[in-house]
Amino acid sequence: MDKLLRSDALKDHLKAKGCAPPRLCKKKQAEKNAVQGAGTNHRSTMPSNAEPHNPDGGVHWSEVMGSETKIFIDMEFVTGGELFDKIVNNGRMREDEARRYFQQLINAVDYCHSRGVYHRDLKPENLLLDACGNLKVSDFGLSALSQQDDGLIHTTCGTPNYVAPEVLKGGGYDGATADLWSCGVILFVLLAGYLPFDDSNLMIL
Repeated sequence: MDKLLRSDALKDHLKAKGCAPPRLCKKKQAEKNAVQGAGTNHRSTMPSNAEPHNPDGGVHWSEVMGSETKIFIDMEFVTGGELFDKIVNNGRMREDEARRYFQQLINAVDYCHSRGVYHRDLKPENLLLDACGNLKVSDFGLSALSQQDDGLIHTTCGTPNYVAPEVLKGGGYDGATADLWSCGVILFVLLAGYLPFDDSNLMIL
């Protein structure tokens, strides 16, 4: 795979599609059975953002390749680390700084929702910062499309501290509303520096 990513043929292919060259990409590998086990098609639910200057707020990917057992994703190399680490290292943020990140998060989530994609695992660990400090939404491994007749999603997933209550009830839920709940929790964490809902006992949580 390393040789493939460095090959002139692949570089020409990416340039023809207007994508970043492989030297600026980070390879992410996922077990194909793990993607299938999540009940979603990873390629179909990832927002299409191959254009380098598309202001969608997501981590840009340029190509998806696969074998019988692996999926390989050529994606943007985001160098600023996780928003989670910034909170841990610096504590709660000033209101203007938190507002900036929250606006970028809402813009990115709105972009996904407008294309029928629901992230379902929004949390600071899945929000990356680029070299300029701009927020990038990553890790669409649990994302889903609404495919039921009632327009709802019926699978329970996500991180308990950030997941909406209706997701845990076992019935159908609206993916957009569930994502917005998670955004609200993230905003609280940005401003307060700690989780609004936290307990070692998941039943109590």
